[in-house]
Amino acid sequence: MTENLKEMLREVLKEELTGIRSDVVNVQLEVGGLKKEVTEMGSNVGNLQKEVTGLCTSMKIFKEELTEVKTHVAELHFGQERIERKIGSIPSQFEQLKNSIDEDIKRLTRIQERQQLVIETLSARSIQQQTDIKELNYTKK
Repeated sequence: MTENLKEMLREVLKEELTGIRSDVVNVQLEVGGLKKEVTEMGSNVGNLQKEVTGLCTSMKIFKEELTEVKTHVAELHFGQERIERKIGSIPSQFEQLKNSIDEDIKRLTRIQERQQLVIETLSARSIQQQTDIKELNYTKK
């Protein structure tokens, strides 16, 4: 009987070991699947990190471009203010120029009037001298 008992124990142990081995194989397969999933997750995390790095680079470039645009807008604003100041000064400059031209016209008019008087005086003298010359010529004859 002891031999029989030993044989039965061996059978039971074989069955149990076969079940345990089957369980171990299943666990190993699951661990292999988990390792594969973890590797894929690591790859996905790496891809996400690359995308985030790309987004950060794009954002940095966008910020630089935005800063440049802000600088250009500030320069345009400054230029516009300068143009507005110049346009604002045009009426006073126009008034000064108009007054200067009016004064020049008055001065030239006075000069022209004086020159006209001189011409009239010289013309009258010339006529008088011509008359005197004719009288002299007439008296000489």
